[in-house]
Amino acid sequence: MKRAWRAAALLLLTLIIVGTGLLLTSETALQWLFPRVVAWSGSDLTVKRLQGRLIGPIGMTDVAYRSKAFSAHAASLTLDWQPGRLLGASLHLRPVRVEHLVVTLPQMTPSASATTPGTGPIAAASVRLPLRISLKDGVIEQLEIIRPDKASPTRIERVRFSLSAFGDSAQLDSLHIEAGDTYADLRGRLGLSPAAEVDLNVSGAWAQSGQPTLSGEGQIHGDRQHLEIAARFSAPFKGRLDATLDTPGTQLRWNAVLHLEEIAAQQINAAWPALQLRARLEGHGDTSQLHAQGEVQVLGAVRAQVLAWRAQGSSRVDREGDGTGVGGLVAMQ
Repeated sequence: MKRAWRAAALLLLTLIIVGTGLLLTSETALQWLFPRVVAWSGSDLTVKRLQGRLIGPIGMTDVAYRSKAFSAHAASLTLDWQPGRLLGASLHLRPVRVEHLVVTLPQMTPSASATTPGTGPIAAASVRLPLRISLKDGVIEQLEIIRPDKASPTRIERVRFSLSAFGDSAQLDSLHIEAGDTYADLRGRLGLSPAAEVDLNVSGAWAQSGQPTLSGEGQIHGDRQHLEIAARFSAPFKGRLDATLDTPGTQLRWNAVLHLEEIAAQQINAAWPALQLRARLEGHGDTSQLHAQGEVQVLGAVRAQVLAWRAQGSSRVDREGDGTGVGGLVAMQ
């Protein structure tokens, strides 16, 4: 009798293991479970075609998502994951690949922007993740960002990323953005709390048709109320930028100092004379006005000349010179 019970228990255990294996490896289980998980989460997410297995990999076609903050559509989304990591309170996704992602931002209206000072048009929400989430080897091919107030979308050819997040912070291991000859690399920490703290290291190059490529590196540190930016340029000139951005209310305020150690004028424009320039420029302002002043040293074949100028809120330009240098007042509104 005991042998019969043991045999029945072993058979039942085998059936459970086999059934679980078939459930996890069948596409039918994924097709049944996925819409129920989406409905339970309350997300406005639709997928035209879903294929794969619960244990991965999973492929989606014609994926659409909508929220008050933005809407997004992807031609395809494929990902793989490790279900066993859930036992350790961790969600591990690797790799993640998105094809032709279009993100549409909402139209900003006067009523939407007239919010509580410091909150902006969209109030920040506190996020605290109960699981440790890891996204590795992520790739987005062809990203478009559409803003209703812009005539054409912002197009990015490729985005590569790896990150992890837990609690109220995310660690950005790598973020690489490519758009033609322009690229940017970012690493650092991002806060998920309403303060939105950031501590990033940035490097990259910016290229425009017919212009020399601007390259450099720097740091961004602060939160949504106050940001500090320190950048160093290496080409086509050497220099340093120190700036702050403040948003005590709904209006942006900025302050910046730019040191240009050495500029070869012909590297900027081949038709310019063979001059070496040095400069120190500083300014401050907000979204409605600009105040700037600085000094430029021009080193030429004859002798050095000094160009001093100030920019204040006006639309006129006054110049004066004595044959050895030129000084001026530049008015901008």
